Amino acid sequence: MVPVSAERAGNGLIPALREALTRYGGGASAVHLDYRRPEARARVVLGGAWTVRPCDELLRHLEGVADGSVRVEYPGG
Repeated sequence: MVPVSAERAGNGLIPALREALTRYGGGASAVHLDYRRPEARARVVLGGAWTVRPCDELLRHLEGVADGSVRVEYPGG
């Protein structure tokens, strides 16, 4: 789960996110964005072309892009 504010989404998020997901792509783990605005919040699940191989390096890279701590969620957990 990658937390993203509306402000960050409009300020260079897309190229930085694309770089991270391309570098660590090709895995079986879906990427979820936790998109937040002052008046609303939504979970956005990226399509199958953006699945990743989770690893420490990816998490560090995403934390540099995200608005908060990135979480790995496991099914049934």
